[in-house]
Amino acid sequence: MQNLNTEVFNLIFWLAHRNIWLDRLGIFLAEYLPYFIFISTLFLIFSQPVWKKRIFFLVYIFLAWILGRGIIVGFINFLFPQERPFQILGVESLIRVSGFSFPSSHAVILFSLAMVIFYLNKKYFVWYLGLALVNGLARIFVGVHWPIDIVFGAILGILSALAVREIIKPYFDLKVGDQKNLG
Repeated sequence: MQNLNTEVFNLIFWLAHRNIWLDRLGIFLAEYLPYFIFISTLFLIFSQPVWKKRIFFLVYIFLAWILGRGIIVGFINFLFPQERPFQILGVESLIRVSGFSFPSSHAVILFSLAMVIFYLNKKYFVWYLGLALVNGLARIFVGVHWPIDIVFGAILGILSALAVREIIKPYFDLKVGDQKNLG
């Protein structure tokens, strides 16, 4: 399995350090794209006409991130600390990061956000899912994550969002019409 992980990493990372514009694009997508995604999410949430729906989705995002990134990733990092590719392979990453590699916190956060968007506005879901995937590939490209980090982070993010939804949905006293609007 590690062989496949290394081969896929090398397949993506070999493009790094070859073209300054491609490197800059990779850095932007790996480091700054999540900020734009988050800002667009806030616009999407606050454009909702029903205030209970806004609160629901803000709580939903916050709790999904706490569960996925805060609790599960922290627990996995404690039990199975995994060094980053640039540390193991001795390559020069395009960005500086610290901490453990597995699973990708960025993937957990962005894929859980995509799942939240699925329930908020299904037509934007594919865009958020695609942007989460682009960020994951960029994090491999810049040399800070293994492919398995992204895959496992995506699975954790989606499962965290689904679990939180099932937990919090009953606590929001919504009318039948509002309930339908929660997805």
